[in-house]
Amino acid sequence: MPQCSDYGQGWVGEYPNCSYDPSTPSGGGQQSGFTGTIGSLGFESLLPSGEDWSKYFDPYDPTEEEMSTRAAGIDIGQLQSAWAQQSGQLGEALGLGREQQGEAWRLQGAEVGGQWAGQQQQLGAGARRGYQDVAQMGEQQQVQGRGLMFGEQRQRRAEEEVSGAYKRSFGLGQSAYERAMETGQSRYRQGLEAGTMGYEQAMETGQLALQQGTTDIYQGLESDVFGARQGWKGEQRATLNTLLGMDIWGDDSKRTSGGQERWQGENEITCCDGTTQMMAALCGVGNQPWDCAGDEGSVNPPAGTCTDPNMSYQCPDGTCVGSFLEC
Repeated sequence: MPQCSDYGQGWVGEYPNCSYDPSTPSGGGQQSGFTGTIGSLGFESLLPSGEDWSKYFDPYDPTEEEMSTRAAGIDIGQLQSAWAQQSGQLGEALGLGREQQGEAWRLQGAEVGGQWAGQQQQLGAGARRGYQDVAQMGEQQQVQGRGLMFGEQRQRRAEEEVSGAYKRSFGLGQSAYERAMETGQSRYRQGLEAGTMGYEQAMETGQLALQQGTTDIYQGLESDVFGARQGWKGEQRATLNTLLGMDIWGDDSKRTSGGQERWQGENEITCCDGTTQMMAALCGVGNQPWDCAGDEGSVNPPAGTCTDPNMSYQCPDGTCVGSFLEC
């Protein structure tokens, strides 16, 4: 039986009444930890103390996420309604097909039975005529004066021939009738089985299409929620980059790492590759001062050892992520 968890991480409830809850545990058993607050970004340690920097950042707005969730629910409801109607039509078609097959077989059986009844009447009439002919023959022989014994013997043989012919014809007719009835009954059963099989296959196909369509909607919603959250993080990071690129450090802005100056006062900073820019954002991703700072004044903790080559940082709980901000 399908489970809500089959749709992916974050889907809960009793199938088919599933719902998406981004705060549910992931496959590794860790909570997503997303709160959408400014404090959850961890930018305080990247900025000079003594000022409330939160006013420059925006908390996460869940409106887009909520709208996407409602839209997904509507789409799934429409899929379920369409399938309910379709499955009902399939059931009605199966019932109608069985009724039609039953009526067709009833008519066919009545026709075969009527034909056999007519044939029996013809056989009986033929036998009666035969016995009448034999009786007339006996009377004629008596009139002609032939021996009584001889006439009785011939009459008995003639009657036996008439009786034997009747029995043979009746047996052949009855066998043909029984074969016709068996053939019709077999075709009727095969028709019912074929109709039932077609119905079951159509139901399975429809249910699979419903499940696949629901899965697609759920996965699309999950992608939308993830994209909205990542977009918010990216916007706040851009704000941080702008702040860090401004003259916010004062006299304490000079910090060194390995003898090479990284942060400078005035209006210039030195990027990791040694070039100078007016603001950190112009250095580019991975080339900004805090990306190559040493232990003193470092804002990006050194990455741990990850077995996944696609991940660059290991969180304190051992989870490998692309950036320390994702811990």
